[in-house]
Amino acid sequence: METKRNENSNVDILVVEDSPTQAEQLCYLLQQHGYATRRAANGRLGLEEVRRQRPTLVISDIVMPEMDGYALCRAIKADTALKDIPVVIVTSLAGIQDIARSLECGADNFIRKPYEPKALLARIEYILLNLELRKGRRVSIGLEIYLGGQKHYITSDREQIIDLLISTYEEAVRMNEELQLQQTEIARSNQTLSGLYRIADELNRVTTPSEVCELALQAAMDLPKFEAGWIYLADDQGAYRLSAICNQNGIAAIPPEHYPGWAPGARSAAAEGRHASIPLVQAERHLGMIQLLAVEGEDFDTDDLKFLDTIGNQVSVALERARLHQHLESLVAQRTAALQAEVVERRLAEEKVVSLNRIYAMLSGINTLIVRVHEQGELFRESCRIAVEFGGFGLAWVGLVDPDSYQVQPTAWYSANWGDNSHEPTLENFGDLDGTLIGEVMRQQQPLTCRDLELSPGIPLADAAVQNGYPALCILPLMTHGQTVAMLFLYARSPEVFDAGEMKLLEELAGDVSFALDHIAKEERINYLAYYDALTGLPNRDLLMDRLHQGIGLAQRQGRGGAVAFIDLDRFKIINDGLGHHIGDKLLRDIGGLLSGILREGDTLGRLAADKFVMIISDLADGEDPTSIIEQIQATLRKPGPGALENARLTASIGISHYPRDSDDPTTLIKYAELAMYQAKEQGGNQHAVFTPELDSRVSERLHLQNRLATALEAGEFVIHYQPQVDATNGVICGMEALIRWNHPEYGLVPPGQFIPVAEESGLIIPIGEWVLREACRQNQAWRDEGLSDFSVSVNLSVAQFRDTGLLTLVRHALDETGLDPHYLELELTESTMMDNPERLITFLEQTRKLGVQIAIDDFGTGYSSLNYLRRLPLDRLKVDYSFVRDITNDPASASICRAIIAIAHNLRLGVVAEGVESEAQASYLARHYCDSLQGYYFSKPFGAEEITALLRQREPLMKFAIEANARRTLLVLDDEENVRNSLRRLLRGDGYNILTAASPMEAFDLLAKHEVWVILADQRMPEMSGTEFLRRVKDIYPNAIRIVLSGYTDLETVTESVNQGAVYKLLFKPWDNEVLRQTLHDAFWQYELSRGMATDWYTGGNSSGNGHG
Repeated sequence: METKRNENSNVDILVVEDSPTQAEQLCYLLQQHGYATRRAANGRLGLEEVRRQRPTLVISDIVMPEMDGYALCRAIKADTALKDIPVVIVTSLAGIQDIARSLECGADNFIRKPYEPKALLARIEYILLNLELRKGRRVSIGLEIYLGGQKHYITSDREQIIDLLISTYEEAVRMNEELQLQQTEIARSNQTLSGLYRIADELNRVTTPSEVCELALQAAMDLPKFEAGWIYLADDQGAYRLSAICNQNGIAAIPPEHYPGWAPGARSAAAEGRHASIPLVQAERHLGMIQLLAVEGEDFDTDDLKFLDTIGNQVSVALERARLHQHLESLVAQRTAALQAEVVERRLAEEKVVSLNRIYAMLSGINTLIVRVHEQGELFRESCRIAVEFGGFGLAWVGLVDPDSYQVQPTAWYSANWGDNSHEPTLENFGDLDGTLIGEVMRQQQPLTCRDLELSPGIPLADAAVQNGYPALCILPLMTHGQTVAMLFLYARSPEVFDAGEMKLLEELAGDVSFALDHIAKEERINYLAYYDALTGLPNRDLLMDRLHQGIGLAQRQGRGGAVAFIDLDRFKIINDGLGHHIGDKLLRDIGGLLSGILREGDTLGRLAADKFVMIISDLADGEDPTSIIEQIQATLRKPGPGALENARLTASIGISHYPRDSDDPTTLIKYAELAMYQAKEQGGNQHAVFTPELDSRVSERLHLQNRLATALEAGEFVIHYQPQVDATNGVICGMEALIRWNHPEYGLVPPGQFIPVAEESGLIIPIGEWVLREACRQNQAWRDEGLSDFSVSVNLSVAQFRDTGLLTLVRHALDETGLDPHYLELELTESTMMDNPERLITFLEQTRKLGVQIAIDDFGTGYSSLNYLRRLPLDRLKVDYSFVRDITNDPASASICRAIIAIAHNLRLGVVAEGVESEAQASYLARHYCDSLQGYYFSKPFGAEEITALLRQREPLMKFAIEANARRTLLVLDDEENVRNSLRRLLRGDGYNILTAASPMEAFDLLAKHEVWVILADQRMPEMSGTEFLRRVKDIYPNAIRIVLSGYTDLETVTESVNQGAVYKLLFKPWDNEVLRQTLHDAFWQYELSRGMATDWYTGGNSSGNGHG
């Protein structure tokens, strides 16, 4: 051993292992056997160590950082100075690919972890010996094989297979000799000796454990002493199972459920001494048990037991040999299968490289294509050709997708040796594609494949593809903006083409084609928008001018004429602002479609801007009037139409100019038609007008007004009038609204309605609005300096101002310049302005709130703003539009809307201002329903700053009414006959009621607005409206009031219906019974107080005397 250690001391082994523990263990093992060792933590360090000092042998792990074992081995073998150094790969990886890869990189041997130290040492000795032999070129040990096109020496693992086969054969020979020796030693029975030879001979030929068991039992039964026998074999878990049963008649085929039937016979034989159990043991491992029964009357002596023990040994050896044979056969089969799999794998890898190269060629061709192609059809055709010619597919075609109908319309295709490429595939015989693979691609928007078209119904061209030898299909969706617009179909010979690697490249290809589609669509869109309106698809101004120029030339050549109709929709801005721009856009598209349906051949319809359309009416005879066409346009617009037109009743103002009579210049003709349109609009709209030379002067006047506005601003001709807002609880002024006026040098005060539209159209509204804001802030600060103001001044913002990005900066400057506290400035926006740009609105309001400026929504209730959207806005007040206040005392709808707006505002913790209050009744009603502030001519009309200053110095409330401080039992009597009113007043004056009388429903509505009425007694028959109709309205406006009808007529149908509907509490008849009437009123007041939680002991008991109540 010491000599061996000394010999090994000259061997320098480099261990390359990233695990310190495993490296230490291996070095320790090698050092114990005399080898000199060195260590490196990874392949890079190992290579440096090899180059620094050449080792005798390198043992390397595979998986390591920086450089793995394969790379290290290749680097060593690639170096001519180092390539003779043996490299042993040691790793836990055990696949055939790992072994093959180790051999490919030049490894001399391969050892799996974990390893037996003896095996490792023996392998090292073998490698070193082989190294010496190769150096001397004396012998080449082992076999040389070709693996994957390369030559390799067979490894130790493979040599062990041969060693095991040889040792097995030698063992079998040795055992045969022992049996022959025993035959000479056993002299008691030639027959028994012959049986033993026969057992040994037969066992030598069998190769499976079951055959060993059956032959052993059959040979035993040939001996005269045995009657029956069976063998149990131990399985891998140590449990015994019956393997074979035999008697004198041969091997018994006994079902497992009958095995327990042998147990009684065995116990009986054991009691008689003729049952023997022979353990089958090999190398201290229990293999099973032989059970033998002697014939009746025989028992087993010592020699028999020795004989049986010999049989047991023979069977044990045979079993072990059979199992070893099976194991070796399995190893050989596995190795053979591994080699075959390696060959197949290499072939598949080569095929895959070829396949991927085809796809890469396709990608390259597509990338080149998308640079030069600018048309969709050419893109599809060339993509199909490249897929077939470069990608090797049998057929490629592209279909346009209709996602609604689940249909695909072929648009381009190309094939290789498959029909005529000029003939496109048709899908008309395939029906609905919803339930097919195509439908799944549409839904999932992902590529899908079909491995066998015969098994997938409903696929286009499936039969033809199979017949031509292309049974596999891949469908690639081509997408733009998240939608599948087309599909690329690729038919292949083998489904293996569509594996993960190729599918990844095909998806990249589909992405490239989709990108090209999107690019082409954008180019087409740009070209389209150069001549067509983006919203309606109608010709734009440039195309209209070109068409008009052509029409004028044609008319001049043919001696005919034509007309230009300028169409402007009436009140479209109201619809657009009220319903929202998305509804307005839909409406414009629908109108474009309707008007296009009126066009004659040769006519042209275009859209210039917003709600303005132009129709070129061509080929008119000299003097021919296009009035019939114009009237058709107006009639078409007035009728309900589809889509957004269903609930819209539109009219249009149309202006007409003629060519070549009025001009032969397209720009001039459109200008003249527009002038005529403005004339029609000034006449009330829904009309048409024909251009005359006099209209040109009106345009000059409009331009003059626009110029005068700019001059007026510079000359300081604008003034602000202020209208007070009063507190509804005490009548004290609590705010002002700033309203602009034009103090014209010639015409006096010009109201804003006459110049604001021109200012908005020209853009002058921006500087005018800036002046109003600064002046309002200055004036309010002046009032505050005098101690006259503790309120805010409201300034209206137009849409144009709101769209101006410098608005917030303007507000800051106005406040800074005037010194006004931001709390005393309020900005008013209309609902339509709010909905113009919601995102900008939120940002603007949040920034304004940070400044401290208050925000109010003007004309609330006239727009279509979302309440959910409204609650998110940082607002301070809502202003109820005057249109709801006007009829609040007699119109249930207006009253309900006002109450609802007040309730909404208060629930959102906002203040409420009612505009347009013009009567005491309106003011009273609003105050009693908790409106916070009131504004209108009832309190004050707008005045200049001097008049308002004088009003503020009076410091007196402007309210001309007083809300009742304490509730009283108030009765309203409504009857158009004075004597009836007087009679009822005399009857009830002693009952403690506050009695109000009215001669008409309108007078009664005013009294209801001013007073809190508990009970109403109304006559049924009156000139203006019936009592029941009046009470129906009262029910909606004042639902708490108790309502009684007094009728002198016997027609009860209408009254009964009102009672059933809840509009009438009781019905009394004329002439009335005084006590019945008084008791009815008594019950009515009790009912009112009961419903309001006000009932007292006053109502207990009857009311017979009429005195002492209340």
